[in-house]
Amino acid sequence: MTTVINTNIASQIAQNYLQNNQAAVTTAITQLSSGLSINSAADNPAGQAIATTLQAQINGQTVAQQNASNGISLAQTGQSALTQITNNLQTIRQLAVQASNASNSAANRAALNQEVQQSLAQINTIAQTTSFNGQNLLDGSFGTQNFQVGANAGQTIGVNLSQGAKTSQIGQTSNTTFSLQGLTTGGLSAEALNISLGGSPAVTVGTPVAGSGNPGQSSDSAYAAATAINNTDITGLTASATNTQTATFTSIANGSTTAATETFNLTINGTNVFGSAGVSIAAGGSVGATTVLNAINAASGTTGVTASLAADGKTFTFNAADGSNISISQGTTGADIAGGLSNTAQKINSATANGTLSALVATTGGSAESTGTLYGSVTLSSASSISLSGKGADDIAAQTDNSTNTADNLQTIQTYTATATPADATAGTLNISGGNLGANVAITVHANDTATTISQSINANAKLQAAGISASVNTQGELVLTDSQATPGSNLTISDGGGSVSGLSGGGVQQNSYVASASGSLADANVLTVAGAQQTIETVDAALNQVSTLQGQLGAVQNRFTSIISNLTSSVQNAQSTQSSIEDTNYAAATSSLSRAQVLSQAAQAMVAQANQLPQQVLKLLQ
Repeated sequence: MTTVINTNIASQIAQNYLQNNQAAVTTAITQLSSGLSINSAADNPAGQAIATTLQAQINGQTVAQQNASNGISLAQTGQSALTQITNNLQTIRQLAVQASNASNSAANRAALNQEVQQSLAQINTIAQTTSFNGQNLLDGSFGTQNFQVGANAGQTIGVNLSQGAKTSQIGQTSNTTFSLQGLTTGGLSAEALNISLGGSPAVTVGTPVAGSGNPGQSSDSAYAAATAINNTDITGLTASATNTQTATFTSIANGSTTAATETFNLTINGTNVFGSAGVSIAAGGSVGATTVLNAINAASGTTGVTASLAADGKTFTFNAADGSNISISQGTTGADIAGGLSNTAQKINSATANGTLSALVATTGGSAESTGTLYGSVTLSSASSISLSGKGADDIAAQTDNSTNTADNLQTIQTYTATATPADATAGTLNISGGNLGANVAITVHANDTATTISQSINANAKLQAAGISASVNTQGELVLTDSQATPGSNLTISDGGGSVSGLSGGGVQQNSYVASASGSLADANVLTVAGAQQTIETVDAALNQVSTLQGQLGAVQNRFTSIISNLTSSVQNAQSTQSSIEDTNYAAATSSLSRAQVLSQAAQAMVAQANQLPQQVLKLLQ
C-alpha cells in the first residue's frame, strides 16, 4: 500500500458509507414519522405514479357514491309523489264506478263529479310541484338526464322522466270503432280476427254465436262480434256494441181510386209491428209517421229495437242498444200503396251482398216489398295499444264506401315476408316499391349476401327510412320488410332487379296489421253521465298503467343506484388496499431499517475517525 499524506482514501470510503447510512437513517425516520413509504417521487417513481392514479380513482368513486346516493333520493322523491297520484286515481275510479250505477240521479253524479275534479286538480298540483334540488320531476320537463356513477367519463346511468304525470299527460286510451255493415256476409263468423294488446302475442277471436235475446242477435251482428271478443278474455280489452241507424219516412198512402182496402206490413227482426194482420189502409187513406213510431216502440220488447222521430217529422232514428242487427222488411198485399222507410244513403261495402232499404213504390199490379239489414258497430277500447290482423281486420280497415262505416284511428302496417332465405344470392339488385315510396328503390345485393346483411342494407337506406320501411330477419331466417306508414290499397312489393335473389323474386307473403292510435287524456274525465263514468274508468285504468310503469322505472333505477353504491364501496376498498401496499410505511420493516442504519452510521463514524489517524503514521518515517 502506498504511504501518502495528501490523499486519505480510507477516510473517503468511510465518509461515503457514513453519508449513505445517515441518508438511510433520514429515510427511515421520514417514513416512520409520516407513515408513508413514498414521501417524494424519488423514493419510488413507478409507485408514485401508480398511487396517484389509484388516488384519482378513489376520489372519483367516492364522489360517484355520493352521486348515486343523490339519485336514490331523487327516485324516492318521485316514487312518493307517484304513490299519492295513484291514491287519487284510485279515488277517481271508485267515484266513476259509483256514478255508473243506475240508482244515481243527475244531481248525485254532479256531486260525485265535483270530488272527481278536485282529485284531478290535486294530481296536477303534485305533478307540477314535485321537485328535487330545484328540478321538477313529474311534469315532463326533467326529460332524460344522466347521473355520473363512476370515476371516469361515460360511466353514467340515464333516468328518463320525460313521461309527465299531469292529467293532460296520462290516461290516453287506444280505441277503434268499426261497422259490421261493410264486412263480407257472415261478419266475423266468416272471417278470422286476431287482436294483440301492447305488442303481446295476438289472440284469435272465437267464432261469434247468435244470442237468444232477439232475432237481431244473429251470428253476423255487432252484438255477437262484441260478445265473441269479450269471451276471448284478452286482459285489458273491452268490446262494446251498438247499432244506431237513420231512415227517411214518407207517408204510407193508398193511392187507389176505388174502394179497395190494402194491407201494409212492417216487420222488424222478424216481428210485424202492426200485428200478424198488418195495418189496413183504405183507398185514399194513409198512415203517418207517429203511427209507425208508436207501433215500432210497442214491439221493442220483442224486436230489441226502439225508434225516435226528429222534429222534421220524417227522420227516424233506430236504436238497438246491444248492437243487434236491425232487419226491416216492409210490404203490401196490393199494388197501390207507396211510401214507408228508406235508407238508400247507407251504402254497403262492395264486399257484401246485403241490400238497402227503399220506400215502396206503387206498381201496376201485384204486391210490393222492400227489405234491408242495418248492421251495428263494435268499439274496442284498451289502455294499451290495440293491433288487429287477419282477414277480418283487412275488411274492417277497407271500409271506405261510407264514412260512417270507416274504422277510425287505425294505422296500417304492412309486412312482406320472403318465403326463403337469400343465402345463395349472387350479385344483383333487390327492387322495393309500393307503399309511400313512389319510385322504385334498388338495393344492391352482393354475392353470398344473407338475409341479415340484406336487412342491414335496407335499414341503412335513407329513402326507405323516410317512407317508414324497415327490415328484419325472423326465426326462420326469412327476410321481413315492414311498412309502418302504409296507405291502404298501396301494398309493398319486392322483386328481383337483376342477378339471382333466391326466395325474393316472387312468392313472398303479404300481411297487414292495423294499430289503433291512443287519444284523450285524464284531463277530460268526468262522471256527469253513465257514458262519461264508463269512459273515466277506462281512462283511469290507462293512467294507472302509465303511473305504475313510471313507478317501476324509478324503482328499478333506485335498485341500480343501490347496487352501484355497493360495487363502488368494494372498488374503493380494494383500490385503497392496493394504494396502501404501495404508499404506507411498513413499520416493522422501517424500524428494522432504522436500527440497522443507526448502527452502521455509528460504525462509519468510528471508522472515519480511525481513517483520519492513518496519515499521522507517516510522521514516524520522518523521525
